[in-house]
Amino acid sequence: MKNSGRRCATAVASNPWRKEMRRKVAWIHVGRQMLLTIHKHVVVKVPRFSVSHDNQKTWLLHINSVQQDDRGYYMCQVNTNPMISQVGFLQVVVPPNILDSLSTESTVAVREHQNITLTCKADGYPPPKLMWKREDGQVISLNKHHKDGFRIPLMPNTATVVELVRRLHGVVMI
Repeated sequence: MKNSGRRCATAVASNPWRKEMRRKVAWIHVGRQMLLTIHKHVVVKVPRFSVSHDNQKTWLLHINSVQQDDRGYYMCQVNTNPMISQVGFLQVVVPPNILDSLSTESTVAVREHQNITLTCKADGYPPPKLMWKREDGQVISLNKHHKDGFRIPLMPNTATVVELVRRLHGVVMI
């Protein structure tokens, strides 16, 4: 199964049974238990799906404008007795996206010796790895014990840091 790995791309899968010319081929989304195509006909009412063949030797399932929900196992079945099939997995890669509405504003002003909580939330697949850095590039440690006795909880796709602000932290944290 080929996969371009990007949103709004096209995924193409082919079956390996070129000798089975007189047989009908079906494509199925395994996780949804959804029949997609039978022979030359698209059964599912999703216009992004289509099927093609090369002289009835190679059957191709096409998915246009690939979406995250398209991720999963796809099965190509040939109606022989016994049935033969091949399964492939479509992995959809989604670039990281910072969720501004769930993250700390880009400019925050606090006085020295006050606590500050900075939160950055992002989505994407695979889940993005997030970190906070100071203006000088130094990484701000997450999930560490502070001298005040609390621990920063780690949440999936989220980077949160709680700091007691000191003059040495500088003007900007990014």
